[in-house]
Amino acid sequence: RNSRVIRKIPREITHAWQRRRDQMRGTTLDDKAFASRIETGGLSIDKFLEFPARFLDPVRIAEALNGVAPQDGRSSDIARRAIDHEFDLLASGPVHVGYESVAAGAFGAHYDMSPGRQAEDRQVVRMRELLDSAAQFVGDDTERYRNMCARLDGSAPAYRPIDWHTDFKSGFRWSPDQWWADVRIGHKAGADIKVPWELSRSHHLVTMALDAVYQIHPDERGEEVSLQILDWIAANPPRIGVNWRVSMEVAIRSSNWLWALALLHSGTGGVPPSVRWLAGKSLYQHAEFIWSHLDYTTTGTHNHYLAEVVGLQNLALTFFELPGGRAWAALAIQELVNEMERTVHDDGSNYEASTGYHRLVTEMFLHGTTAAMKLPRAKRLLVKDSPRLRRHGPRVAPATWSFDVTESTVFPAWYWNRLDAMVGFTAALLKPDAMVPQIGDQDASRFVKFTPAQPGEFPDVREESRDHRHLLAIGGALFDRSEWIRVGEPNTLDGRLVTAGVEPWVAPEFDQTGPRRMDPIEHSGEDSSSVWFPDAGVCILRSDSMWVTARCRPAEEDAPTGHRHADQLSFELNVDGRDFIVDPGTGVYTADPELRNTLRSAAHHSTLLIEGLDGETPDSGSSDLFRWPEAGWRSTYISSGPDHFSAERSGHGVAFVRTFWVNGTTLE
Repeated sequence: RNSRVIRKIPREITHAWQRRRDQMRGTTLDDKAFASRIETGGLSIDKFLEFPARFLDPVRIAEALNGVAPQDGRSSDIARRAIDHEFDLLASGPVHVGYESVAAGAFGAHYDMSPGRQAEDRQVVRMRELLDSAAQFVGDDTERYRNMCARLDGSAPAYRPIDWHTDFKSGFRWSPDQWWADVRIGHKAGADIKVPWELSRSHHLVTMALDAVYQIHPDERGEEVSLQILDWIAANPPRIGVNWRVSMEVAIRSSNWLWALALLHSGTGGVPPSVRWLAGKSLYQHAEFIWSHLDYTTTGTHNHYLAEVVGLQNLALTFFELPGGRAWAALAIQELVNEMERTVHDDGSNYEASTGYHRLVTEMFLHGTTAAMKLPRAKRLLVKDSPRLRRHGPRVAPATWSFDVTESTVFPAWYWNRLDAMVGFTAALLKPDAMVPQIGDQDASRFVKFTPAQPGEFPDVREESRDHRHLLAIGGALFDRSEWIRVGEPNTLDGRLVTAGVEPWVAPEFDQTGPRRMDPIEHSGEDSSSVWFPDAGVCILRSDSMWVTARCRPAEEDAPTGHRHADQLSFELNVDGRDFIVDPGTGVYTADPELRNTLRSAAHHSTLLIEGLDGETPDSGSSDLFRWPEAGWRSTYISSGPDHFSAERSGHGVAFVRTFWVNGTTLE
């Protein structure tokens, strides 16, 4: 605790200086100052405004979409609701989010903090002034610009802004004027900061953009994407408000904006130059923020840092010529390799001990890897010789890289093998109903959603967070695995778009110079099989009708414990494609600390309890919501075979062994 206080002192001093600077100078980059940076990069303003095409060439997008059916009614319904500013996020149910919206309340808390119509009117004025200023600077007098002006002036359908600062479940609203580092998390009962974050990640913009590309009301969709981006920029100046509080959110939002803008640019061209200018300037400041506020730690880095690295990779691909772009690319490529080695096991599992976060991390590695490969070789030559990398930990000069970034594969062979193993781990986890077992935390986090709605009864468009088949669609396209492509068929769009412009990777003879992949131990019988992932601590038993997953997680010194549950020797059971025993999931994070700790305790998992010894128990209080102590317990793998798995749990003077046997239609 004392060491944390000591580390906090210089950070607080830095924040005090930065806060004062932003208060005095403002935080939004001046148009002329940004134009000067563009000119430094050798670009004209007109050429810069084509930045969506630098992120992904329209020809590549057309090739990716060729032969892929348009989004079904469920995804289009999400787009339609988003146009009406109605969102269903984090189990909220459909909620209209505006300045006069009234929340239903959540977790026993209800806040009446809607800012009202006058605040909405002021936001419309800010939007109009921002749009007009940008249009004057870049000379935009297009019909789309004029249509947007008319809607902001009240012409039907008049645009009514979204309230980006509110938890629309509980009704709590964070101040839109508060400096980013002063925004508090978990300080109000029932208030969930992830709700405004999830909305600002802007996944729905990609859904609307795809609808436009597929000519499903293209003008309406493109115009709405433009207005919502303008709305967000006007309501969230750089480094001000809840949506700048965590760099991971900045990175995910920037990536979704880039995808939405690139899709629209390839199809209808629905974003006018004035909005592209504002979006490009904002995205550049997103990159600068990420670069200056990386969540790096020397041990136990987590998915936040990886998200920032991948976000920088996407932004570097787009703004490579601008000041900082080369350094962002060098950092991103370097840290993708470092994080693959540090956070991914040899068996392909992520070390945070959560299937939900394995999904997110694998998705981000796939996005980051393909974005690096899309960087032209001439630019990768400049990256190789870049004099600027990170100015704080680990200091790795380009000359010391153990791989040649100018090669077509960019990354070393062991990296590719481990990425392949990550997708393979997901493939092995699939139940007969194509879902994966729930292990550890699950907050439904995604990086970019191209097929957000899973199969279900229309008009039910709820997402199924246990469906990870988009990883197989992307991995199948990237590694040319027909079996993965087949299983991932509902998410073909994900695979086509993420790998657009990238040649499939075929493993060369194994590179012995780096960490090597350890294939899971496989046992095959006549009618049954099991697979044991030793690093993940997961065993999967399969027979005619039985599907069982059992846990025996190994202890790790350097891995973060914040997303773990007390699930040692716990299991899930699926019979004939139907779930019978499942993990209860996560429920919530900071909005209800007591519920979170309850749901991740041993008492809420299908494991053994001994009276008076309830297994791992966190200390009370929100400060411990992302820590999970072993509390003197130890789990030890004993054996596995074609039809069984056995492990021991010991501690506090007691020990017990649990063995699972599957045989045809029985589990013992």
